[in-house]
Amino acid sequence: MITTNFKNKILQLITGKSKSLSGTGFCYLGLSTTTPNADGSNFTEPTAPSYSRIRLNVNAAMQYTDMWGDVVDGVVTNKTEITSSECTETGGWGEATHFGIFDTETGGVPLAFDLLTDPDGEPDENGIYPAKSLTVAYRHVAVFRVGTLQLKLI
Repeated sequence: MITTNFKNKILQLITGKSKSLSGTGFCYLGLSTTTPNADGSNFTEPTAPSYSRIRLNVNAAMQYTDMWGDVVDGVVTNKTEITSSECTETGGWGEATHFGIFDTETGGVPLAFDLLTDPDGEPDENGIYPAKSLTVAYRHVAVFRVGTLQLKLI
């Protein structure tokens, strides 16, 4: 879901009230333990010190990569595996139910968000990736297999 925050940014760009959509030029993936609202509020990220948003489309050498597939009928999914940092807290990061795309490394509200789909990358009998929460335990990472992150325009 595209948030009202991002819709407003797009309209400001179109009408000349702004010159850019994003302050940093990077996008970041964050996890939420609550269901976000359409305006992007109620996005609750884990508070563990080892948790951080994942910078998208840039690898460790700061080279741009293409992590997303083609946009078809208002839907796009990840075409490469995306991995988080390692959880160093014995209690883990809690149970995440949604992911969001941010234009800042910390703070702000997501530009878009959606349900997490089955992280093992296996579709159900209808070819659909079912919604499934994600728990990152001590000494583990979140791994988003190809096609498990899906953004839709609604």
